[in-house]
Amino acid sequence: MLTEAYEPDDDLQELLEDVLYNGSIDYTHKQRVSLSSGRPALQLNQTVEYKNETIIGRKTVSSLGVFTSLQGDPEMASAWILVFSLEFGEPTLTFEDRIEHPGDVQDYSGMTAEWIDNRFDKTGLSMLRLERRSGFYETTEVSLGTLEERAERWLLSK
Repeated sequence: MLTEAYEPDDDLQELLEDVLYNGSIDYTHKQRVSLSSGRPALQLNQTVEYKNETIIGRKTVSSLGVFTSLQGDPEMASAWILVFSLEFGEPTLTFEDRIEHPGDVQDYSGMTAEWIDNRFDKTGLSMLRLERRSGFYETTEVSLGTLEERAERWLLSK
């Protein structure tokens, strides 16, 4: 566990366990990268699926922690972030990026969660990373409570 244990209420725990056992994660491509700090990391493209709905994203694993971004339905992305939290602990930081395009160009919506190892986050690394987000996106921090509300709403609709 990288951060403090994530302990949802019993009802949400049951819903998340169903995603864990009946959903799927497919890693389609992997590559070694260097983080901006120069630390090596492994980056994996991922496709997650549950009950015939799919979103795509990327997971990065390094000595600092685990970072995952999922593009698409924010409620589905919230559910998967909480599933990952059962393994890694409460996310250190979760945020949503949006770009609204005029006309026929599809808007972009992506959720990112970061589980920064407790040994490193004492330095405020997660908030520094959020402050450095590009002005290209409209970035909004998402609370654990909001993740849980979105995930539960989506999972109860399945």
